[in-house]
Amino acid sequence: MYLMMSVNTVIPPGEKVVDADIACHYKRFPMHLFAYRVHTHRLGKVVSGYRVRNGQWTLIGRQSPQLPQAFYPVQQPVDVSYDDILAARCVFSGEGRTTETHIG
Repeated sequence: MYLMMSVNTVIPPGEKVVDADIACHYKRFPMHLFAYRVHTHRLGKVVSGYRVRNGQWTLIGRQSPQLPQAFYPVQQPVDVSYDDILAARCVFSGEGRTTETHIG
């Protein structure tokens, strides 16, 4: 399992869309991805994960974190190699909130 996490994200009250972007260079042995899992709390709307290689973005998976917590199969197998970039975007909404929400 490989965990990517957003830290220091602030969701302003009433803000309809807040993106939290995460990326890192992968510096380990090859991985062969067959499933993914997304997780946020109540304000999360969608989480998308990608492998970036030679400037080409490949979707690993995209899911609503409000669906049941489970591992979902990838649509197409994705391999990750040394020095690829793993990236994710978490989309949140502060609608209906009256105070800032801090993540991390």
